[in-house]
Amino acid sequence: MLEYILQEIRLKQYTKNVLVYAAPLFSGTLLVPDMFCRSTLAFVSFCLMSSAVYILNDIMDREKDRQHPIKCHRPIASGKISLPLARGIFCALLLLGGGTVMASSTRANGTASELFCHEYCILGAFETYRTY
Repeated sequence: MLEYILQEIRLKQYTKNVLVYAAPLFSGTLLVPDMFCRSTLAFVSFCLMSSAVYILNDIMDREKDRQHPIKCHRPIASGKISLPLARGIFCALLLLGGGTVMASSTRANGTASELFCHEYCILGAFETYRTY
């Protein structure tokens, strides 16, 4: 089961989230412990949130994906991950991702990262739902 969950959350896509380190790197503050910690928490949050959006999309598209020659092998479409379990994983990832972004923020600079992360989730959910 763990294999299917790891496949569903699309670990390969996490490399894109490394970009959260770009601004601190180029500003010369990446190795400042507080900045590195907050950047790492932002990275983790984006990974969790993006996985939640992937799962939501696969839940919504499961019937179409079952008809697709390649997507039919995805864990939700193939039934390897049940719909209730998929919904539970989605909720857990969303809560963990939101909690992580809140933990990474401070009063001085947290607002932008929080808004960006929440907008990402809202736009991902909208993109998933707009076709229905």
